[in-house]
Amino acid sequence: MLHDGTRTWTDPQVTSLGRLPTTTPLVPFPSAAGADPDDPSASPWWRSLDGTWQFHLARRPDLVPRGFEAPSFDDTGWEQVEVPGAWTTQALAHQDGGRRARDRWFDLPHYTNVQMPFDCEPPAVPEDNPTGAYRTSFTVPRDWSGRRVVLRLGAAESAAYLWVNGEFVGMATDSRLPSEFDVTAHVRAGRRATVAVAVVKWSAATWVEDQDQWWHGGIQRSVTVHATAPSYLAGTWLVPGLADDQTTGTLDVDVQVDGPARREPGWTVEVAVATARGRRLATTGRLAPGVWDGSNPAAATISAMFTEPGRARTRLEVSGVRPWSHEDPQRYRVTVELRDPSGAVVQAGARWTGFRSVVVRDRALLVNGRPVELHGVNLHEHDPQLGRAVSREQTRLDLLLMKAHHLNAVRAAHYPHDEHLAELCDELGLYLVDEANVETHARQASLCHDPRFDGVVEERVRRMVQRDAAHPSIIMWSLGNESGYGPAHDAAAAWVRRTDPSRPLHYEGPLMHDLAADAPVTDVVCPMYPGIDEAVARAGLAADDRRPVVLCEYSHAMGNSSGSLADYRRAVRATPGFQGGFIWEWLEHGLPLAGRTGPSGRPVWGYGGDFGDVPHDGNFVCDGLVAADRMTYPETAEVRWLGRPVEVLALSGAKVRVVSHRWFTTLSDLRGRWRVDVDGTKVASGTLDVGDLGPQSSQVVDLSADPAWVRPTGPAGATATLTVEWVQRRATEWFPAGALVGWDQLPLPVRTVGAAVPVPRARAVVPVGERTVDQAPWTPTVFRALTDNDGLRVGWL
Repeated sequence: MLHDGTRTWTDPQVTSLGRLPTTTPLVPFPSAAGADPDDPSASPWWRSLDGTWQFHLARRPDLVPRGFEAPSFDDTGWEQVEVPGAWTTQALAHQDGGRRARDRWFDLPHYTNVQMPFDCEPPAVPEDNPTGAYRTSFTVPRDWSGRRVVLRLGAAESAAYLWVNGEFVGMATDSRLPSEFDVTAHVRAGRRATVAVAVVKWSAATWVEDQDQWWHGGIQRSVTVHATAPSYLAGTWLVPGLADDQTTGTLDVDVQVDGPARREPGWTVEVAVATARGRRLATTGRLAPGVWDGSNPAAATISAMFTEPGRARTRLEVSGVRPWSHEDPQRYRVTVELRDPSGAVVQAGARWTGFRSVVVRDRALLVNGRPVELHGVNLHEHDPQLGRAVSREQTRLDLLLMKAHHLNAVRAAHYPHDEHLAELCDELGLYLVDEANVETHARQASLCHDPRFDGVVEERVRRMVQRDAAHPSIIMWSLGNESGYGPAHDAAAAWVRRTDPSRPLHYEGPLMHDLAADAPVTDVVCPMYPGIDEAVARAGLAADDRRPVVLCEYSHAMGNSSGSLADYRRAVRATPGFQGGFIWEWLEHGLPLAGRTGPSGRPVWGYGGDFGDVPHDGNFVCDGLVAADRMTYPETAEVRWLGRPVEVLALSGAKVRVVSHRWFTTLSDLRGRWRVDVDGTKVASGTLDVGDLGPQSSQVVDLSADPAWVRPTGPAGATATLTVEWVQRRATEWFPAGALVGWDQLPLPVRTVGAAVPVPRARAVVPVGERTVDQAPWTPTVFRALTDNDGLRVGWL
């Protein structure tokens, strides 16, 4: 395929060859009692191919060594590379290794924002086109004899070609979703199998992946193999929901069986839902998939006309569930079993889900019937050493740090991330906007009307939904980012609405230049960077427009920006139909400059142009609330303060109003405390109890009823403040017990005593975990405390 002149990577209409349909992944059941049911490696039918592979980087596809895919090929002189991982970032480690090393590792990271990194017109790509040749091998287990074997390529940028034991298996584009291939005919149980992959960096697909980030190359998600019986679960479609009573979960089930079971009666499928502790709550019973009857021509004709061979559908209702939300992410375990005519289980797998409803109605995005405010961020995949190969552990740390800063939503900018992002959002409690891997930033006005790219757009939206539909955290499907508006978007929207009516659609394209545009492809008005007045005006534009405003990007966090965050927050809470949005962005994309560290020992980060990349867009990728090593900035602390779950407002005298900003849970997990300071010196303190104050409720508290309360006194010109703090009663994964969760500081009148004296500049001591930080006076809009993660359970790497 690389040397025969077909050049399939240059044709936007060739998106794959031999790729299997995308389906909702299941974790295969382990064979041993006590094994981790969420660890696929516990199953005898699963193997990881991650690790060190042999690697050769060629300057063009046709310069890849001929015959490299053969098992007998001698690759002893090749380099080695880690899979998953971008070769571009791994190449940085070889730049000090002399001329020979630099020649072998010539392709380095390249950053552009809008402009393409090469001078071509779509769908053309450069002739000089870095191509990585990868080789590894594994032994096929003996007990896989007679079974079907599937190889899964997690993601490769941007076109991948696969050979097994020297035979071509298939190719795939889409750098952000997995591709699976049936390799049964190419392997033998008990024998060694050689896997060869060629990854072409630039392809026609590159034109729809122009996503304001580093251009990398390579295999950037895990590679695995697994085995099934000849009859197998070919597809599982599980879509969770919640009935109007808020206690009955629903699960739309669509299971596709393939192999001999499509023709043999008696095969059944059973889907069950259980609690985390294994108590079964509901089951479909044994469903009989349709069977193709080929016993005679007449029966075959009728069967083909009116049945769906191998398919079973139903809706499962689960009573007495706790709804999933960002505050209470209750999950349930779904198992899927395929049984043969004797009743024996032939294949079984499981996954987590949760039950919640998402509806757009009356200018509100309703989660479980409530118009939740989205205090969210945009997130790109970025690892300073491995490019877009971000580990599950690193993603967990990112999400824990978000939770510790009271963020409740993530937009997967601008592509479906590794499956573990949605899995962890399900577990920890963060709403997720899943976004298709479609961005034509440099040609957004034209490619949306180029029919050669229609199939690419539609297929990428479909495959995202097919993979991710079971996740309760996903509350909207996004059709892509900055890709104009054309027929392919209408087609993709129609497919999603027909296939998964349980979630709204999100797409900013038709709103880019006109917030009042009809934009039928989106169920929310999701502009980027409007002024606050524009967003407020659009939220109330027309009484008959059912759509709320949710900003897909705002408050661009580049340099010393991220201004007006408090003003946005006030506008959201004051404006019906304005439900928040997603700050751009969570994480900066710096790459370490070899051999250079700053005064604190942290890396000196490189950006566009620091690696010889031309053209480039400089430091425009330096635009996060946290640095590339996850160290926080002052604006991160303001984000945390604005998202506090409880607010205290001044009334008269010693009376205050305590307001809960939660939507589903009480404040019973928090403990309140107050103190009075005069010129920075504490003169009184006490506790504050609001009991189980409910969500979106408030309560007036008279602090003078506390025997510890005093009316502050001081010399003329003295300053007195009331500080009310809320600390965690019990530990969570992101807050230790006793951690400071939220706070407010209110001015108090001072009863003057004695003669006027010079008043030193007041200073406030703000508690941070178990120590204190001496800070200048702070207010809700000028806040400088808690910038270094102390007092949080999580920190930076």
